[in-house]
Amino acid sequence: MKVKEENGTLIVRCAPLRWGLVLAFVVLCLGWWWVGGGPRESWGAFIVWVGLVVVIGGLVVAVVKVSVYEFDSLRGVMRWRYWGLFGRRSGEVPFHEIRDVVVEEVSGPEVKSSYRVALLLANGEQWPLTLDFMAGRERVEGVRDRVLGYVRG
Repeated sequence: MKVKEENGTLIVRCAPLRWGLVLAFVVLCLGWWWVGGGPRESWGAFIVWVGLVVVIGGLVVAVVKVSVYEFDSLRGVMRWRYWGLFGRRSGEVPFHEIRDVVVEEVSGPEVKSSYRVALLLANGEQWPLTLDFMAGRERVEGVRDRVLGYVRG
């Protein structure tokens, strides 16, 4: 999640796991190639592996949904956009329809606590700003505080 301020607007951009998945996949494929013979066999096999990594890595990048939320203090609205492999959507929510901004937490007996920011709307809907949860409660609370500052003015 990246957060920046620009001309009276707070912009929250989320591209969950996108580059982490691609990097993990590249490392996995190169490791598999190396264990299977690597450069001892042929460079042709290496080129095939690199091609597979690029194609499958590109599919992973295309499938992941990217979302952008713009909290416009001048107009008093949050503009949102989603896009990914399965299309695009966008819209606006007036600040007066955002009842609160909260930090959601998930945890378990064998899982460390993870967090994400969510909007509570006047109609009762809870709208997470990201699909994934993150470690580091302080960082997530910092994002929540910045969003609250814009929404509550």
